[in-house]
Amino acid sequence: MLTGPEGFINNAKVWQKRSGCDLHTRGPLALHCEMQFKKMIQNDTPFATRFSQMKAKVKMIQGLVKEVFPEAEASGLPPPLRFDPPVPTSTMVHCYIEGKRHILDRIHDKVKEEEGIKLWNGFRGKGYDQGVGEWQYFEWSLGPGNMTINAKEVEAAWRTCVQLLWEYHHREAYSGGIVTPNSPVKTVGAGKSKKTQDLICGDF
Repeated sequence: MLTGPEGFINNAKVWQKRSGCDLHTRGPLALHCEMQFKKMIQNDTPFATRFSQMKAKVKMIQGLVKEVFPEAEASGLPPPLRFDPPVPTSTMVHCYIEGKRHILDRIHDKVKEEEGIKLWNGFRGKGYDQGVGEWQYFEWSLGPGNMTINAKEVEAAWRTCVQLLWEYHHREAYSGGIVTPNSPVKTVGAGKSKKTQDLICGDF
């Protein structure tokens, strides 16, 4: 128990929170972490397997981007879809996409409509400065739940996303940047009526 003058106690409360020691609010989070840890070590899909597949999926997506945006590598500028770090160091990685947020949301809606896959839960902001262009980022993770989604379906969804991103960027480049929220987005591939699956963050 800490005792002392009121000013001393108030100052101590501030430093307690700065040190991450506010047990009244951190306790439930610690309990949840412990429960999830126990759940993970009992899971049939070990971390090493998920980590290996995460790196493989990121490499696959980077290959799609390189295939669709060959000019990015030639120019020395970052491609309009990139990961940080480029090689994942865990089963979670940040994905940066260049473009106006409302247009990227519409592209994502088209991917969900065509492929039945939800690639991200929501953008978390612009992230750190990319130097040029307008960027959005989200956290992408590969937990046991995401492992159940067919790999070929995941690849098809990302391919559609990258192709639509290419159309958007080239429309921007050749039309003077005249893109409105109501501008049509071309459908890539035949329509598919599949139940949308979530491939999102928060599934460690």
